[in-house]
Amino acid sequence: MCLALEGTTSAPHFDRTAYRARKIFATVPPDGRSANLLLVPDLQSAVVDAMPHAFQPVPGGWGRMGYTTVDLTKATETELAPVLRESHALASEPAKRKPSKSEARPAKPSKNGAKPSTAIAKPSKRDARPSTAATKPSKGDAKPSTAAAKPSKGDAKPSKTTGTTSRSPRTTRAR
Repeated sequence: MCLALEGTTSAPHFDRTAYRARKIFATVPPDGRSANLLLVPDLQSAVVDAMPHAFQPVPGGWGRMGYTTVDLTKATETELAPVLRESHALASEPAKRKPSKSEARPAKPSKNGAKPSTAIAKPSKRDARPSTAATKPSKGDAKPSTAAAKPSKGDAKPSKTTGTTSRSPRTTRAR
């Protein structure tokens, strides 16, 4: 019955025979008394509710994803045929394409619950500093100087008594 569906091939799959279109839609064990079918969860629920004597979800996580066991000794051909066609159609669909990394992704909401704005970029800490220039400097521009530069920790300090510079003992350690 499976091989009569367009584009179906069969191949061994562990201890079962698998029937596939683009992907596996049915597997049958060697005894041929049952089969596992690929269904969407909504269809699985409807089929199991309508024909519980022949259809049951596969136990565990596979069943929650829609995989369904059919007892071939209890299901009639008229009950099985439409379900098998749906399973085949689902397996024949092209695989869903995952978005590439370069494609735009939705912005994450901020911690305070406000919706993110895509029109205005968040200012950096550098941009938040006051500037004496008429326009804000770009990243590559030199920082405008408004006063004498402050000495940093490693800079030489003038001595109060001699007027010469020396390094404090704290900054002379080897780095």
